[in-house]
Amino acid sequence: MRRLGSAVIATGLLSAGLIASAAGASASAGSARSFISFEVFLSNNTGCGLKLVTARLDHGEWSRQPPERIKSGRLVSWESESNGVGTGTEGEADYITENCDPASNNTKRIHAHWDNPFSGGNSGDAAGTDPAFRTNVVIGGGNHAGGQFTYFLPE
Repeated sequence: MRRLGSAVIATGLLSAGLIASAAGASASAGSARSFISFEVFLSNNTGCGLKLVTARLDHGEWSRQPPERIKSGRLVSWESESNGVGTGTEGEADYITENCDPASNNTKRIHAHWDNPFSGGNSGDAAGTDPAFRTNVVIGGGNHAGGQFTYFLPE
């Protein structure tokens, strides 16, 4: 319950627009050089450790890169930002599960995709995540936005 609690709180903050503000505040040092940023909040409630396989940006540059490993029960974050005139930021990260309880969930894919374009609405998804896990994705609006990606086992 404690693990799920942090995800619920983060989702509530995002819904209230407070995570978008937090992303803007953390990007404030870089805001002179970036017009757009996106901070990813990943809540790992899978019962597994996560090991980074790939992280890439289609647009923008990293402010903070995704962590190499995420322990079960942890909430982590990373951020990307625009790096040119008339551009936004878009990226994705793929993790593989390890040290799972139950062990049958080892070597399964966890995926996060985010997009904060120069023009238009923000989006994000967990498409491609192994169906052994449930996902909840909440994306904030604005130029300095955040997205909460929660991964958990079904009841």
